[in-house]
Amino acid sequence: YKAYLSSYYKKNTIENLSYQEAYEHFVNDSFAESDFIHRYLNELGIESKIIFYNNNKLQEKWIENPNIKNPFDIMIAQIKKFKPDIVYVSDMYLFSKDELDKIRNYEVGKFVKIVGFHFVALNDFTRSMLGYYDQIYTGSRSFVELFQQEGINAKLLRHAFDKSGGNLGTTGCVSYLFNKKGVIVIDKTTANMSEDDLMLLAIDSGAEDFESEEEVYQITTAPEDFSAVREKLEAEGLEFLEAEVQMVPTTYVALDEKGESKMQRLLDMLDDLDDVTNVYHNWDE
Repeated sequence: YKAYLSSYYKKNTIENLSYQEAYEHFVNDSFAESDFIHRYLNELGIESKIIFYNNNKLQEKWIENPNIKNPFDIMIAQIKKFKPDIVYVSDMYLFSKDELDKIRNYEVGKFVKIVGFHFVALNDFTRSMLGYYDQIYTGSRSFVELFQQEGINAKLLRHAFDKSGGNLGTTGCVSYLFNKKGVIVIDKTTANMSEDDLMLLAIDSGAEDFESEEEVYQITTAPEDFSAVREKLEAEGLEFLEAEVQMVPTTYVALDEKGESKMQRLLDMLDDLDDVTNVYHNWDE
């Protein structure tokens, strides 16, 4: 993030901009889409403000009281003006326990809920901070289960779709676009029989379809016939590049360059999630 800020301010000058103008320019540069939660809350009709605490050049432009110089004091002044009921801290370990107490008690008699986002490995320090938050969001289901076992209010934050320009639908909402099929893929260079013999063997074993592509043969089966077909092919000494029951698209969608970039980003993010075991899509790559 520090490297990003350095690069951003080498390319952009904000001295002559108001705080709001500088803020909008920074957000539009879209570092990690850092405002996506704030933006979507507002779209849902929930008033939300975002503070880029560690962007000193931007924060200094907000100063309404010239006597306030310390970055933390600037942030507290902003919180006092915004008067939030909930403060979401995207980096849970940025503030000390005393600083969190000051955030929580920014106004006498007002209860402020502090929500944090956990995204780092656990150690003695990070564990010691968990209890100072009223609720914790994380991208890992294993952390959710661990925190809940320790009596910590934790929730799973599924944001890969939001950060890639998409939306997370309800379970099964796109199932009509896929059929469940057994899929067996064989490298042509390792096949120990001719294409015709392999096709006949597959069909006689119960396969629904046989396709010869540039470098591989692909055999498709009904889910209930997959094991029988695989076993008969294995008995003939055939080796598989892939053999599993999966969701096969009924139709494919071509994407433009921008769409391909977003789709690849989404696939990369899903691949990084420990809780995701299989990803199926109908992108015509």
